[in-house]
Amino acid sequence: MRNLFRLLSVLLLVLCLLIPTFVGAQLSARTMITPQNADQLTELAVITVKGNGTRGISGIALSPDNRLLALAMRDSSVRLWQIEPPEELFVLKAHESVVNAVSFSMDGKYVISASNDRTIRFWSVATGQEDKQLGPARAPVTSLALSPNGRWMVSGAIDELVSLWTVPDGNREKVLKGHRGAVLSVAFSPDSRTFASTGADKVVYIWDVESRAQAGVLQGAANQLLALAYSPDRIMLAAGERAAPRSAVHLWDARSGAALGTLKGIQGQLASLAFSPDGGLLAVGGGNGTTEVWDVATQTRLISLSVPNAPAQQLVNSLTFSADGTLLVATNDSERVTIWGIP
Repeated sequence: MRNLFRLLSVLLLVLCLLIPTFVGAQLSARTMITPQNADQLTELAVITVKGNGTRGISGIALSPDNRLLALAMRDSSVRLWQIEPPEELFVLKAHESVVNAVSFSMDGKYVISASNDRTIRFWSVATGQEDKQLGPARAPVTSLALSPNGRWMVSGAIDELVSLWTVPDGNREKVLKGHRGAVLSVAFSPDSRTFASTGADKVVYIWDVESRAQAGVLQGAANQLLALAYSPDRIMLAAGERAAPRSAVHLWDARSGAALGTLKGIQGQLASLAFSPDGGLLAVGGGNGTTEVWDVATQTRLISLSVPNAPAQQLVNSLTFSADGTLLVATNDSERVTIWGIP
């Protein structure tokens, strides 16, 4: 009997040690979002960003390890958040105007931000301190994109110019001209060999990194284009067109320039795009605080994810999937970040 009691005591101790580990594993285990389960997407968490003078969020980025969230703010700050558990780590202050875009370096060491104050700034993730400033340029910087190989950064500006930079030293390698209007969005191809830019002139230009020259032109939009995204296989390039009362997404073959279709009927003004890591889904941010998730293969809408009581003019202005495809993070232009996933 005494031996049995000892055995039960040992088993109970082992169980007590294992339960927290098991629960933690369950909380961290997530299911990849696919066309087959996208209709099950559920709001997992909401982060509300508050602060003196906060006027809303203009852009978001997830760190490569999916642990941190960087927020570009209209109050001229950059906010760095831990996702689990939600906690604000740093408020990064140096910009003098609205921050339009934010990104992480591929090694996760830096947050990079672009602003209406005509500068691009590098911030240390470890310390929250500014590491370097690029610029000021001639005009507000609207958009940023980092190459997947970690070597390059491209930026777009109001003055119609696209700039190619080296990372992390911040040398500007080339200023690219061609647009006849503000550059509103830029995107790098998954192989880091090309990047795309678009904006007010309704045209998408594709640029070659090695030659620093224009490699293609994609046309067909009737209104200005506000968002760009490459599919993970770099075959498809999506561009979001602002139109009233419904917006559209144009799909092109990024290599040949051939039109692959148009996703029509996007609710409100389209503001953001993001492909899932496996390329099966395209998330589209529109008006009324609504994120639409489309099946790329069939070009059909699978689900609309809505923010409760969002006004019609409230845009989902930034979207990103986590690198493992298990989370979809969206922000509207108030103070709310919504994290969606499969429960």
